[in-house]
Amino acid sequence: MEVLNAEARFLGAPAVSDRVLEDWFYEDLLPRPTEKGLPGGGSEWRYSSAALEAGLEIVRLKSSNPIRRNSALRVRLWLLDFFIPPRRIAEDLQSEFARLLGRHFFRNPFRYDAESGEDVSDREKDRERRRAGPLDPAFVDAGWELPVTTS
Repeated sequence: MEVLNAEARFLGAPAVSDRVLEDWFYEDLLPRPTEKGLPGGGSEWRYSSAALEAGLEIVRLKSSNPIRRNSALRVRLWLLDFFIPPRRIAEDLQSEFARLLGRHFFRNPFRYDAESGEDVSDREKDRERRRAGPLDPAFVDAGWELPVTTS
């Protein structure tokens, strides 16, 4: 917790409390600690290096966007090669895709009617491209670009 809070202070991110850490475990953002018995009784909880690395990445992601959804955090961690249970990734990908559709596509649907069978002119494609706005930064980072017509 000390390491996570030092990173949070450095980045200007919210502090990590015991409750926040418990939420991260519950949300499958971090691997849970293991309990180890101590000689003479009692026990201590040990965190893996993977848990610390994932925690640091969560702090970094939260510092860039404090209201980031847990589903988006899990997908991002998974893409960065952290272990996230496969069932959660499947749910999160479906959830984020549905959110993306609801947020962008249905607010600004493509006006071409595929049932008519008519080709879309370059001018109409350019108009739709302008209406769609700039490409999402995630696609730009992946090296994808919108095709440009040459008229």
